Amino acid sequence: MNSTLDTIRQGVVLRFHAPYRFKVSLLDAALGRVEAIFSAPSIFKSLVHGGLISYRLELWRDVYRISDVELLATPAAWVSSDILFLHHVLEMAAAFIQEHNRCPAVGKLFMKLYDAAPAESNIAFTRRLFLGKFFALLGVYPDDALAKENISLFQLFSVEQDDLIIDVSRVSELDKKLPQWLMNCITTHPRAHTFTTVEFVRIAL
Repeated sequence: MNSTLDTIRQGVVLRFHAPYRFKVSLLDAALGRVEAIFSAPSIFKSLVHGGLISYRLELWRDVYRISDVELLATPAAWVSSDILFLHHVLEMAAAFIQEHNRCPAVGKLFMKLYDAAPAESNIAFTRRLFLGKFFALLGVYPDDALAKENISLFQLFSVEQDDLIIDVSRVSELDKKLPQWLMNCITTHPRAHTFTTVEFVRIAL
């Protein structure tokens, strides 16, 4: 039985396997992370890792089929200029967001990837801040999140906000602790040893 979910949807391309396997992983604005298959070669041409796309989804048997794909936006310069960061974000999303987990706050945060960086921001810190907020919105914290030396980061991330603006006077202090905090979040995942983009965080330790 075929069932079209609705008209036009939006989502972020987390990964795709074409041309060998015509399958795409999406962060759908309403459904959360979903996997979909496609058969038209023209769809492959519209897929970009990290791209924001519009599309239609059809439930076919027990899988989704995607059609009418259009590329709406690609990540902003502060994201795409560090390809390791971009692929780290996508790998973490594919790993930590459970399939069909509706997470509107994370979806809203991901829209920041297509906006210009905050004026006069420290771009390297902004990238790490994005990751910290991503983990916090999913409830992922290091085991020692409440330790005295981490309390400033815990307070920062325990407030559910999707903005990437921080008082410039706090950046240096927070960024000294942030890389280790992120690494400790990553290692909470049972398959952390298989991740291929962790170097983005590791080089800042």
